[in-house]
Amino acid sequence: MSNIAHFFDLNCLIDINQQAWIVDKSQPNLPIYKMPVSEFKMIQNGIYFKKGNKIDFNGSTYYLPDELWNRLKILSAKRNINFSNLVISLQEFLNKDIIDDAEYNLKLSPIIDLKNKMDDIYIICSKQSKFNYEKIIKKIEEELTYNGIKVNNFYYLNTNFMNQNSDEVEFKKIRLTLQHAIGFKSEGDKFIDEEITKYDIINFYDKSTKLLNLTTTVKNLLNFMVSNTEKGLRDVIKDDLKELDTVLYFHKIQDNEFNPMKTQKIELTPSYLIKKFESFKSSNLFL
Repeated sequence: MSNIAHFFDLNCLIDINQQAWIVDKSQPNLPIYKMPVSEFKMIQNGIYFKKGNKIDFNGSTYYLPDELWNRLKILSAKRNINFSNLVISLQEFLNKDIIDDAEYNLKLSPIIDLKNKMDDIYIICSKQSKFNYEKIIKKIEEELTYNGIKVNNFYYLNTNFMNQNSDEVEFKKIRLTLQHAIGFKSEGDKFIDEEITKYDIINFYDKSTKLLNLTTTVKNLLNFMVSNTEKGLRDVIKDDLKELDTVLYFHKIQDNEFNPMKTQKIELTPSYLIKKFESFKSSNLFL
């Protein structure tokens, strides 16, 4: 009988309405404009650098599109606000009181569908801190308990919302699945001599588009981590890999009722493992 685990990123189980604010820094709790996350990410990525419309955020300077820049000038004038005092604020992502009062919808059907199965279930909080999202996570636990489903563990990959690198987050997610495929915990870019529950079949659920076409990335990362592991444990893992027959399923959750999920299957079989273990820079994993 196969030993099966399911890992769900919290982002695919909850739909929460969060927006970035633009505020007068002398009144940071009164937003004069709210923007969707997608709009803020474009600003954060420097798309509008050539526009020269500077605004501050977390000690750094960002640039706004002309349309938003002009709108803010009008709003500032109407509210008698000094335009130079405007800054970006992420209160809806960082302020626990605001997060606790946020409107959200739980989307637990992927987990509920596992009811009456003996599989293990984990929830990964990849971008949320435990403290700030404690109320929402407790609600999820209550709903699952009501439906007779137990979560084996919650994994928190980040302790600070700020300065999160998306590639590093994806690296941590894949590393997490690999440690359960190998049966040893990971630390940084290597495995450590501490056993962990090993599974024959691992299902990973997320909204990230980077979940697709991961075959090479996953296998290279496994080689990379094994090559960085201390020799004694590395030899043990290499011997175990000769017998390894684990299958990973990466499921991309989509907001499409006719096609709610795309799946990629990756088999960690010994066939490719006889190759020389080659190292590479983890920062290039998702380029």
